[in-house]
Amino acid sequence: AGSARARREKRVQMEREYLQAIGFYLERAPRHRVRGVEVRGMAAVPWLPLPLKAISDLVVESKVEPGSLDIVDHKFVDAFSKDQAKKTLFIIQALFNYYVVCEQFGQPVRRFIVYECKKRKNANGGAQLRRYALDFSMLTEEFGVFQRLLREATEEIARPRHYLPNPSDLFEGEHSFDLYRLHL
Repeated sequence: AGSARARREKRVQMEREYLQAIGFYLERAPRHRVRGVEVRGMAAVPWLPLPLKAISDLVVESKVEPGSLDIVDHKFVDAFSKDQAKKTLFIIQALFNYYVVCEQFGQPVRRFIVYECKKRKNANGGAQLRRYALDFSMLTEEFGVFQRLLREATEEIARPRHYLPNPSDLFEGEHSFDLYRLHL
């Protein structure tokens, strides 16, 4: 009963933080000409045997290059990212989204814009929202590293291997050992 109560209290706290963060975001919500919301898709790329998959929060008309699109992502955070736009996770997410949005819309994609919104009010009264923009025209090296990473990851998962059971796995332990026992 205690753990169920703790989970319920945690869920209530998370909901309260989320609603507070949404309020902070809506106080000074960014304005965009929206072309797509929650754009889901896959993209075939010539140098990769598997398609890429991504979900973009928003696809908007670019304000810096007419005829191009920008991808917008929202993050609700406890603390702002110290690396800002240089954060590796943002760059990798941006590149997945780049290929998918290019294929889905058939237009050039210029930027990946991340809005970080703090869930808790800043004690110093500072801004609750930070915006980082990654300009794809400036990510030449990152595109190369991304392509190499995907090629090598694809090669790695394509090679034959033995999958060993993990009997201590909380969810699949017994099942994984049964499959191993049966030579599956």
